[in-house]
Amino acid sequence: MDIHKPKPIHSLRELGTEIGVIVVGILIALGLEQAVETWHTNERTEVALHAVDTEVRFNLAKANRELDMRACMERQIAALSSAIGADDQAEVRRLLTTGGFVEPFPWTDAAWRAAVDAGVADRFDQARRRNYWLIYGTVNATDRAQDQYGDA
Repeated sequence: MDIHKPKPIHSLRELGTEIGVIVVGILIALGLEQAVETWHTNERTEVALHAVDTEVRFNLAKANRELDMRACMERQIAALSSAIGADDQAEVRRLLTTGGFVEPFPWTDAAWRAAVDAGVADRFDQARRRNYWLIYGTVNATDRAQDQYGDA
């Protein structure tokens, strides 16, 4: 391996060339670093977008299940209410043990919270971000209503 001794600079032109080479090298390094960072940010955004879309579809499937079961649950609650009103303890026990009251599925918003906390949601396009805010506002309100319904 040859090692060359540094040569002294003899003119302002040589000094300008050396400084220019250093500046261009730094600019190239900064540009590449920015490109890699942008690529990573876009990748994180795509992963978060996919996770939130999957979570929304999952919550929608749960909402459809709840709607499908609502009529059955209302009939069960009406029968239980009638048995309680008639003070028929045997029927109340039977309905509570065999009625098959279904616990509602908990709503999830973990993917959305993670996207918001990481600042990735800010990179979603404005219309999609607004729609997600509306969806998750409804999810949280529905979750609270489910808790109240279950308590009742």
